[in-house]
Amino acid sequence: MKRQIRRGTMLCDEIHSSLLSIHPPFFEGTCEPGEEFLKAAKARFFKLVKREIEFARRYNVKVALESFCYRPFIFRNMDDFGQFVSKFRLEELGVLLDVGHLYQARICLSEAVHVFKDRLVDVHVHDATLGKDYRKATHLPIGKGAIDFSSLIRLLRAVCHPGWLTLEVRGSEKVIKESKGHLQSLIARR
Repeated sequence: MKRQIRRGTMLCDEIHSSLLSIHPPFFEGTCEPGEEFLKAAKARFFKLVKREIEFARRYNVKVALESFCYRPFIFRNMDDFGQFVSKFRLEELGVLLDVGHLYQARICLSEAVHVFKDRLVDVHVHDATLGKDYRKATHLPIGKGAIDFSSLIRLLRAVCHPGWLTLEVRGSEKVIKESKGHLQSLIARR
């Protein structure tokens, strides 16, 4: 994982990007990892993130941790994710909220935005349903799931979100352009 993060930092430098997001580790297997295993995994991940933040800083690249805070990921819930992130100073580690995954995991988007508003640097935008298989229930075109994007845009404005909205939709070029247009029309409304 270290090699991939370092390559990401170098790529950011090459393309003059100032943000690198890290996807937290996840576990898949026949049995649920125990608490001691998760505790040790989080400790290793903390050390890795700390080192890579220092490396990225040399290239003026900010690091954000993506908000996967449910099974099968290393973080079990939003509080667990928040505790991990709070170990870093605001200027060290940002948060990338993935609204589709949070919604699909039944995590209140409004609560997540308010909890992380001071760290919020990017938002992955895709529609979602409450289906059990997150692979099928997420990355849907805007309007093909159950997320209220008008409310989300108002919420992000209310907390003065200064960062990006990154469209993360699965589908054809036509489907992606339609989602982009739909999102742009919501943003343009006052």
